Amino acid sequence: MLWKSHHSLGDGLSIVALQAAFSDEFTPDYFIKTKEIPFLQQWLLRIVGFLSIPVIVMKTALSQEDKNFLTRGKRDIEGEVEVATSKVLDMREIKALSKKKKCTVNDIVISSTSAALHDYFEKH
Repeated sequence: MLWKSHHSLGDGLSIVALQAAFSDEFTPDYFIKTKEIPFLQQWLLRIVGFLSIPVIVMKTALSQEDKNFLTRGKRDIEGEVEVATSKVLDMREIKALSKKKKCTVNDIVISSTSAALHDYFEKH
């Protein structure tokens, strides 16, 4: 089975555990054992967790609306909204350039963006 997933699916150990669970030879013995929590401590954690709910609800209900620190104390933002886009970039070209220049794709994208912003600000 081949599987490709994004790193935001989980942290490294979680993904390893998930992939191991899908395999035919999975055994939980591979993973680090956690110690048992005593019965009394389990119940204390449950009680504290349950009693925390009203506190969290009250703090949330009584909290003030978030303020934008950039516009605080100023009048409403006004003016025309300007949006810009670029043509669709061919990743094959970017990858080929990164191999030719012996750098990462990220280096190419960042430097291209930086150069474009520099040109824009020079003109405006």
